[in-house]
Amino acid sequence: MVKETEFYDRLQVSPDASPDEIKKAYRKLAIKLHPDKNAGGAEDFKKIAQAYEVLSDRKKRKIYDEGGEEAIKTGGGGTGRNPMDVFEMFFGHRGTDGMDSEDDEDDDGLPEFLRRSAGGPKRSKTSNKPPPTEHRLEVPLEQLFIGGRRKLRISRKRLCQSCRGRGGREGGATEKCSTCQGSGVKKMYQQLGMGMVEMHGTCTECQGAGCVIAVADSKPPPTEHRLEVPLEQLFIGGRRKLRISRKRLCQSCRGRGGREGGATEKCSTCQGSGVKKMYQQLGMGMVEMHGTCTECQGAGCVIAVADRCSVCEGQKVAVDAKIVEVEIEAGAPDGCRIILSGEGDQLPGKEAAGDVHIILTEKEHSVFRRTGMDLDTDMEINLLEALTGFKKSMKHLDGRTLILNQPPGFPVGPNSEKFIEFEGFPKLRNPYERGHLYVTFKVDIPDNLDPTLCSELEEILGARIPVTLKGNEEEVNLMPYEGQKVPGNGDRKKWEPGARDGSGAAQEEEGFDFEDSDEPPCRQS
Repeated sequence: MVKETEFYDRLQVSPDASPDEIKKAYRKLAIKLHPDKNAGGAEDFKKIAQAYEVLSDRKKRKIYDEGGEEAIKTGGGGTGRNPMDVFEMFFGHRGTDGMDSEDDEDDDGLPEFLRRSAGGPKRSKTSNKPPPTEHRLEVPLEQLFIGGRRKLRISRKRLCQSCRGRGGREGGATEKCSTCQGSGVKKMYQQLGMGMVEMHGTCTECQGAGCVIAVADSKPPPTEHRLEVPLEQLFIGGRRKLRISRKRLCQSCRGRGGREGGATEKCSTCQGSGVKKMYQQLGMGMVEMHGTCTECQGAGCVIAVADRCSVCEGQKVAVDAKIVEVEIEAGAPDGCRIILSGEGDQLPGKEAAGDVHIILTEKEHSVFRRTGMDLDTDMEINLLEALTGFKKSMKHLDGRTLILNQPPGFPVGPNSEKFIEFEGFPKLRNPYERGHLYVTFKVDIPDNLDPTLCSELEEILGARIPVTLKGNEEEVNLMPYEGQKVPGNGDRKKWEPGARDGSGAAQEEEGFDFEDSDEPPCRQS
């Protein structure tokens, strides 16, 4: 049982609080009451520093619990230290306050003025993170005014999931980088005046390590195949079989390229060096670049013509066909990639086979159109249905029949749009979240109407708006036009700028269709 609780009350902790709880409480109050931030909290800041100085020391805390503040003053454990010294000891020099050196809290959330006050280092402006990637997003002024959310598709580089960021199989061998010859430094030459300047930089091929994953332990690049999928299958999911062609080690020569123990000859492309040299002009000079020879794969030699395999002709690989099964998940978007690991090409000298990327391509549907997770469709109704309501059936992508009910008394206008909740596309890997189905109504208005019914329609719909005539108007008749050729002098064609006949001379067109301007286009003779 403690004699006094004044110091505990200052830190807002209980008398049985642990050292970590006392430390966290002081940290919180010190930031809140620091004089640089709270001008009126200087006295309270001094009091919490006094309380923390006593309670953070095990011996002083025991004396305080048994005899209170008076025992601290008479027992030689005075609390006259400068509160800023206590603050600096806590924030600037961890592990010297008589408690554990490790703290559950870090300094990342500490304001900069507290770092300067505590004498601690300023926040480092450098980190191990790569430089940030910038994307520009054009936002309407309305959204900047009221706020909102936008979805943005970004491309980024991540560790390869196939090799888990190793670059090859686990424990695979390495070989000397052919670009920097194992030095980790790439040399570049640039002309300066009449001479050349040699510049050094980190090799981008091996990232300065001097070695790369051995060719035998690295996977070939993936092979891409496009698969056209109906909208119904993207909606409900399913399985498809696909026949693919890939390169595999020749079974006739077992990947040797010729008979066992056959002779070899120097590669004519790299002259036996295994390195292909390329030159590129830079300014007034030339830069020499090195790369692995693609003819001999860096070996410097090839199988002799007389000993080459008759099946693969010394290439060590032959074309192989296989039927693979592709699983299409419900809600898969257009352009979705399905990775078939190890089903791709197997190149000479490489143990691991490449991957196959199946890219799903959405097939156009005759009824529905997809927009993200939403579906759009058109429905034709007659004038009676538009005015008096209707019940129409619609077959959905999954085979269900939906009944669309429009009650009487709510007319539907031409090109009006309504939606059905949660009848759109399911979200990929979350079928419980779905989009909506939007229906645009196309009203079929009859071409002819019995004139005797016009008076009855006027009684139901209301009288027509009268037209005031001044007497000098000219009345004309409207004739039906459906794209047919109208007899007479005119020949209606859509005028295209720069239209010419076979002789190259510009043609004059009669009956121009003026769309965007009231003035006829300029015609040249």
